[in-house]
Amino acid sequence: MQSGSNWIVTAAHCLHYSLDSLDPTPLDLYLLSPSDFKIIVGKHWRLRSDDTEQHLTVQHIFLHPMYDPKTFENDVALVELSQGPVLNDFVMPICLPERPPGEGAMVIVSGWGKQFLQRFPETLMEVKSHGDPG
Repeated sequence: MQSGSNWIVTAAHCLHYSLDSLDPTPLDLYLLSPSDFKIIVGKHWRLRSDDTEQHLTVQHIFLHPMYDPKTFENDVALVELSQGPVLNDFVMPICLPERPPGEGAMVIVSGWGKQFLQRFPETLMEVKSHGDPG
């Protein structure tokens, strides 16, 4: 097991209930509790089980301190697992840069999000982009 393998990087908007944009209630009251969900790694098909899956429990969640749920600015969070996964051909750590990537750097993101789709995809999606951090 590698150091740091009990952490998951995700979007902050995945870790809270829907917010009414007019509601002044603090975001903390809408946060999911670690017991409200589990992390599944090694999954490819969204609606059926894969024999490569590992089900993990959550110990803590940490949203970016400047995350804004109304604009999605700083939409990033860390999830600390109670126990890290077994690393294998289907579960491996991501490589984070030591400093912010420069303009035009290749960025890869994966997930089951439906931002530009009418419905959730059936399999894990991946997008590659030459991003502009500004």
